[in-house]
Amino acid sequence: MTTTPRALRADAARNRQALLEAARTCFARDGAATQMDSVAASAGVGVGTLYRHFPTKTDLVHALFAERLACFVARAEAPDAGSAWERLSAVVSEMIRAQSCDRALADAPTCEVAATRPELAGVRATLRARLESLIAEAIAAGDARPCLRVDDVLALCFNRHLAGRDEDGWRSYAAIALDGMRARDGLTAP
Repeated sequence: MTTTPRALRADAARNRQALLEAARTCFARDGAATQMDSVAASAGVGVGTLYRHFPTKTDLVHALFAERLACFVARAEAPDAGSAWERLSAVVSEMIRAQSCDRALADAPTCEVAATRPELAGVRATLRARLESLIAEAIAAGDARPCLRVDDVLALCFNRHLAGRDEDGWRSYAAIALDGMRARDGLTAP
């Protein structure tokens, strides 16, 4: 028998949101060294409340990762963000910026590991589908390399070596990555 998850009471929903916001800040700053009691204190709730929502630190990190992937999906789906290439560029830049500046994301599971976690599988599949669509549109418009694939984009963006780069460092990396994805006259192979 399958049960449908119950909606959270208003106070429980507020507590969950406060925990996610506090965790986002703590993990972005301290990465895997973040202590659960620090997250609870930052959220203004007790540790018991934290553990009712997120039984383990891994559960909390995965919730943050799912939230981040959902933000990338929203960026890819932005209807007024220009051409497919412009939307792809915006998503790639945001993924690289997040990976560089947010230690929680750098320490989180990669998109491939995310496929094995039920709470991450859906948003991961949606992100892959949106990226594949943007890539196909950008290739059709002649803006992206014909050989560009979603796995190429994800490998460039979810790279642990990006963690800790300053603003100039991630911007430079993003520019180089996007330049490598961009179509060139007469380019038919890698």
